[in-house]
Amino acid sequence: MRVLKLSGHQIEEADFLAAFATAVASITQKEQVVIVNGGGKSIKAMQERLGLREEKIDGLRVTDDDSLLVTEMVMSGYVNKLIVRALQQAGVNAI
Repeated sequence: MRVLKLSGHQIEEADFLAAFATAVASITQKEQVVIVNGGGKSIKAMQERLGLREEKIDGLRVTDDDSLLVTEMVMSGYVNKLIVRALQQAGVNAI
């Protein structure tokens, strides 16, 4: 099994995501793949749209209750769908 980390800074770049999905498709012919992804850029953008302020201490994001709700919404309702859609379009049976 191979674990791949996908940066949250590139998830919304369609060309990058398509190329990533194509690369994953070639790997999945030989072994299973688990993708770990970020989403900080998308989370921060949604926080700003909702009037929430991102808080960091020593470079680490501090997640209050409202921001945790936004994080869950963005990661499961938006970012995950982008990745799964791109993988499925590349022929990967992604869930």
